[in-house]
Amino acid sequence: MDRDFEGTTVLVTGATGGLGAEIAEGFARRGADVVLHHRSRERDAERLAEALSTAHGIVADTVRCDLSDEHDIERMFRAGAPAARATVLVNNAGAYPVAGFLELSADDWVESFRLNVIAAYLCTRHAARAMTAAGGGAIVNITSISADRATPDQAPYGSSKAALRSLTRTSAVALAAHGIRVNSVSPGLAWRDGLDTAWPEGLARWSDRAPVGRAVSPREIANACVFLSSSAASAITGHDLVVDGGITAVSDY
Repeated sequence: MDRDFEGTTVLVTGATGGLGAEIAEGFARRGADVVLHHRSRERDAERLAEALSTAHGIVADTVRCDLSDEHDIERMFRAGAPAARATVLVNNAGAYPVAGFLELSADDWVESFRLNVIAAYLCTRHAARAMTAAGGGAIVNITSISADRATPDQAPYGSSKAALRSLTRTSAVALAAHGIRVNSVSPGLAWRDGLDTAWPEGLARWSDRAPVGRAVSPREIANACVFLSSSAASAITGHDLVVDGGITAVSDY
């Protein structure tokens, strides 16, 4: 495999989750040094850093940050910190409250927008300063097909992901002059261990409707992030890349 990201540092927020870890591995396989963000899972982050460093011969750092705290985000990007070296940022961390539409609280909405939109903006703002000094960079926001498909039990999540898509376009336009590209990836249902027993009826419905006949894998989503950050996508910015096995192409009628 090409190691075309050698000499690049990639910051992945929410790196200890299944998708975040796969995204970090995708970049590490291509030779990138990685900075693994976590909020409270220090041991998991350290184990992942050791595994990636050993497997791929890269430098893997960890950083703890509460993304709901603007000052903590500023601290994460302080001069000399690992995150301040990143010329690729993947805004993967977020909130996912689930409740009936009429049972949602104001806190559910505030948490979703604070973590899924505002934190992504703040990380983008701080990272863009370092990227500008380095001559450019790439940012990928993890959105969702829920951004344009109504799911009443996930109203704050879908609404905030729609806002994140809009932020992606706004950021792309604002930062293009600095050599920074901004795109997003919208996953569909992603496979995780135990999904077939935890939600068998949902997985069956998805698999029946999706043209590829299955859920997507975290690696497939990670591959999209790597592509959008690579020189192969040098003319792509402000774009949302859907990775859903084709389910949004199927008519609902």
